[in-house]
Parts: sequence; C-alpha cells; structure tokens
Amino acid sequence: MIHSAVANQLRRPKLARLLDFEGSRLPIRSRPGRVDDVFHAALVRFLSQPDARTSGDVQIAAFDVLAIVRGMVDAAGERKEMNAPELERRVQRAVLGYLSAR
Repeated sequence: MIHSAVANQLRRPKLARLLDFEGSRLPIRSRPGRVDDVFHAALVRFLSQPDARTSGDVQIAAFDVLAIVRGMVDAAGERKEMNAPELERRVQRAVLGYLSAR
C-alpha cells in the first residue's frame, strides 16, 4: 500500500492532488467500493491476523494507518519530493512505529 501510494503521488504529483481534490467534491462518499473502503477493509483483515500482534480496535487502527500514509505522502507531493524510496522508508517507519506502540 505504501509503495503504491508513493508511486501514484510522485509520478504525477499535480494530477494526484487534483484527483484527490475533485474526488472529495464528488457525491460518491456513500458508494461501496471506494478506494479508501477497499484499503481499509484490506488493512482490517491484515491487522486482524493472529500474528499481527495488534491490540485495540483494528477498525480505528486501519483508519489511522490510512491517515498516516495519506498525510505523509500528500505532504511530500506538495513539497515536490522526488525520492520515492526514501519517502517509502519514512512512511513505513511511521506506520510501524504507530502499530508497535498500540
């Protein structure tokens, strides 16, 4: 998920920001199958596995992980960062740090 988010943002950052903005304006928030819903469901399944060692509410943890990834990746795009491997490492550290603190 992190790799895909970074690749999408840094490949064409202006387009990624425009799509995010326009997507937030569309009246499709309640439709099933939104990208956020698909990612959230996948994260919940992943965090619910016994070897994930995640405590607490996995629904909330999945929302938090999505917010961490989105926030860091969007901010990097706004700063016009181009070093995708470094950004991926930073986002991964943030996500793993959050999950290990739970």
